Amino acid sequence: SIISGETSPCEGNSLTYMVDSDPNVSSYTWILPNGWSGNSSTNSITVTAGSTEGNIIVTPMNDCGNGPSRSLAVDANSVPNQPSVINGNEAPCVGESITYSITNDPNADSYIWTLPSGWAGSSNSNSITASVGTEDGVVSVIPVNGCGNGIARELSVTAKAIPSPISSIDGNTSVCEGTQELYSVELDENV
Repeated sequence: SIISGETSPCEGNSLTYMVDSDPNVSSYTWILPNGWSGNSSTNSITVTAGSTEGNIIVTPMNDCGNGPSRSLAVDANSVPNQPSVINGNEAPCVGESITYSITNDPNADSYIWTLPSGWAGSSNSNSITASVGTEDGVVSVIPVNGCGNGIARELSVTAKAIPSPISSIDGNTSVCEGTQELYSVELDENV
């Protein structure tokens, strides 16, 4: 019969493939794709999926010889790769709306983005538009598919504040024509 079992398993998963039992068959020979592991002489085999695609092949045998083989094409999936570097401003201004992005991975079904405390924005695609809060921190993204979560990529960001209003200008208010005067304001660390 046809081989039943998952055709797109996750790499490293343990799963079973089988054919209908035939009373005329004394044993079965199973052949697995390179990198896959498992062993059986019965009508079913439990395997550990490798990272490569290929065919699972089973051949029935008895004292009269080998019957025709049956095959099943399989293509193993794996967790997504770590994303590319995150593109976007590392020192945006507070209140600014800014986009961060990575190269889309065809092996990822979605992405989990995390923003610094006080920042706002959400997305499950390969980009996110964020409203910059007052806190410094890390923008991170994790790729996700049916096999699990990939490794996160991070970008350290510093939120630049708008300069504070100038409280006063220090210096003489009554001056003589032609004289040089010095005027100053209080130093603002955001300038």
